[in-house]
Amino acid sequence: MKLTGRVTLSISLLLTVTLFLSSAFFLVQWFDSLRFQMSNQALDLAETISRSDQIRKNILNENGDIIIQRETEKIRLNSRIQAIEVFTIDGRPLTGSYPRQERAAESESLVDEVLTRGEAALGRRHPFSTSVQAAAPVYTRGVLAGTVLVELYYGRAYQESRRNLIIFLLIILTAVLAGILVAFRLAEGIKNRIFGLEPEEIARLLSQQKLIFSSLDLGLIFGDKNGEVSLLNEAARKLVGQENRSSEANLMPQTVGAVELIRGTGGRVVMRRSRPVRDHHGIEIGTLILLEDRTEAKRRAEELTGMRQLTSALRAQNHEFLNKIHTIAGLIQLGEYQKSLEYISAVAEIRAGITDVLNRRIKDPSVAGLLLSKYNRAAEAHIEMTIDSRSNLADLGEYSDDLATILGNLIENAYEELIGSENGEIFVGIYQSAESIQGSVEDSGRGIDPRVAQNLFQRGSSTKGAGRGLGLSLVKEIIDRLGGSIQVEGSRGTAVDFEFPIESRREK
Repeated sequence: MKLTGRVTLSISLLLTVTLFLSSAFFLVQWFDSLRFQMSNQALDLAETISRSDQIRKNILNENGDIIIQRETEKIRLNSRIQAIEVFTIDGRPLTGSYPRQERAAESESLVDEVLTRGEAALGRRHPFSTSVQAAAPVYTRGVLAGTVLVELYYGRAYQESRRNLIIFLLIILTAVLAGILVAFRLAEGIKNRIFGLEPEEIARLLSQQKLIFSSLDLGLIFGDKNGEVSLLNEAARKLVGQENRSSEANLMPQTVGAVELIRGTGGRVVMRRSRPVRDHHGIEIGTLILLEDRTEAKRRAEELTGMRQLTSALRAQNHEFLNKIHTIAGLIQLGEYQKSLEYISAVAEIRAGITDVLNRRIKDPSVAGLLLSKYNRAAEAHIEMTIDSRSNLADLGEYSDDLATILGNLIENAYEELIGSENGEIFVGIYQSAESIQGSVEDSGRGIDPRVAQNLFQRGSSTKGAGRGLGLSLVKEIIDRLGGSIQVEGSRGTAVDFEFPIESRREK
């Protein structure tokens, strides 16, 4: 059964049972009150009739039964009394309106009680009795002369209350129907709030969500607008820990959207990024926090940078090889077989030299990929690029991106200076020691005017026209941030030497 049907049926049954029990309790109380009122009414009528002058004067007369019979019948016909019986002191009945054969035992017991005590009394009420009896003593000149017994049937009172009972039942029926309608509307509203999903579908989605969150290496935290954390996956627990609810509150950022570094478990440095979360109405409901180990993030960034550099190098190498293949093919078509062999040998020697240097001396993949890419690009432009065979560089880790940015901008500047010129040369040297990294990029270009060299590292300063000059300023910013130095000498060509300190890296 669908959620709407289950909710409607459950609420309808609950409402029906509640109204039924309430109605039953009300009717029981109402009927009990009605019986109590009729008992009091029967007792009042019995006492009133017992004080009647006609009964008091004639109860002891020999022929008084005729007058008493006429008087009681007149009273019975003008009231709701079903039976009136008058008894003498010795228990002899003087009237015939009471069906003695049906109620003899009950009436005689009640009459005997009244004659014995001399006081009015009610008959015993049974749970399933259909009438109520009351008796009162008759006194003549202060002497007990007999008793009057009155009986009222409940049925007549029930008939008179039938209209009220029908109205009450109609009200109950209307309430049940209204409750069913409200239950259906409520069920529809619940279904709309949960996007029309059934409970089984919600349970399946929550189970899938839990599995996905627990399998992610990225830490995920969701906090509501009050800063209370309602979602914390296993990766986040490992990165920042969770000792108590107050520690969860400390995970929430002060400024949403900022990238921050926080201290994690085991001495980790954790990158915390946050972004606002909005519901389907566009209302902000909380903050999503992404946690990542900075060492792991840098490792992936280094791998990605290395792959990009390698891709760029392979693309440039592909162009270079195509050009050389075209040259070899032309020599063969011309029949210059010896020259083609000499050309192949020269190319192979040059390629072996650069490959040997990169493989043996440059261990950082990002920097090696960058140098190979720049080398192939220079070769396409007929610029001779030499990498010092004495260069040495280990895997730099956190310094890899910075060094690649520095070398990339410096080599690019040298390339742009020599493009289109004849016999252009670029020299690159990278030297690593235990305390620092030194580098040098030289070109055989026109050199730099000393007046220009003073402002060369300012943003926007360039000898290539407006809109340039960003590369060297970025290089200077990185060198300054690393606490290093950079020098430019441009008397014959341009030579840029830089150096920055490094710290021994420890694997975390």
